[in-house]
Amino acid sequence: MENDWKSAKEAELLEFLRGNAPRLQMNIPSPSAVRETMDFLSEAEPDWPERLSAEDFAKVLKKQYPELRFEWSAGEDATEAANEENEPATEKQIAYLKVLEAPVPEYLGMREASDLIEKWKNVASSGQKRRLEFYKIQYDPKITREEATALIDQFKKEHPESEQAYQDWKAQAGTG
Repeated sequence: MENDWKSAKEAELLEFLRGNAPRLQMNIPSPSAVRETMDFLSEAEPDWPERLSAEDFAKVLKKQYPELRFEWSAGEDATEAANEENEPATEKQIAYLKVLEAPVPEYLGMREASDLIEKWKNVASSGQKRRLEFYKIQYDPKITREEATALIDQFKKEHPESEQAYQDWKAQAGTG
């Protein structure tokens, strides 16, 4: 019953965030970021769904995931849009691209950075792929972050001892 409620609330929040990201000056978060923030809030304030608006949830989400903050400056005017393409990417955009493990060229414009973020935000990280390989889980080379997270979570649920084995292997291999 609780999972039904959580899934419905997650879907509601994601829909709000997708529709209002420019106004909220943020990148669209992954479903896992929304879930983790919901869990965080549930531990701290069990009645948060009744007290917190979707907009306030977005503020908490941006505090939990600073890389989601985005300085939106697009306007209706073509001149402004052209200027934006020539403006260098913001530090926040570059930091977020590094978190996504995207290749960052020496010079990157705002618009190009935004396009790269859109392209890389759903690509599974090298850490996720390394973990999938350690667990000997077969996966599609084009696996998304969400799909990788689901496979890893399911494996860890079925094999609780796997996490310690992975951490031991990681420490021994020197991969951090």
